[in-house]
Amino acid sequence: MSNKIRIGGSSLDSLFAELGELEEMNARLSKRIFIDQLRAAMKRHGITMSTFARRVGNKASAYRILDADVRGLTLDSMTRAAAAVGMGFQPLLTEKRKMEIYERKYGKPVASPKRDVYARKYGKAS
Repeated sequence: MSNKIRIGGSSLDSLFAELGELEEMNARLSKRIFIDQLRAAMKRHGITMSTFARRVGNKASAYRILDADVRGLTLDSMTRAAAAVGMGFQPLLTEKRKMEIYERKYGKPVASPKRDVYARKYGKAS
């Protein structure tokens, strides 16, 4: 008898889908990407945490926005955070089927202000 655990699926996405946690993982990943982009913009523009907090509204909100473990970040908070670092915020809906085909062919797209391959390929303006 083997003590090995059999895990179905060929990718992390299929594993999380089997466990019923794919949507939550995608939401957490999206927030992590948003936080990384905010921190990069803060660094690029020389914005300190105290300046960011003042622009967002208060220190507690600023820390909550930048905490990957805090759930329930609102679109209003994301918009204010983006504006605080001199950026705009634009939520993007994607068709799952087109995205799956694109990812299989080219890999996951990397968001970039200069080069958004997925947006150009499918005619979405960024």
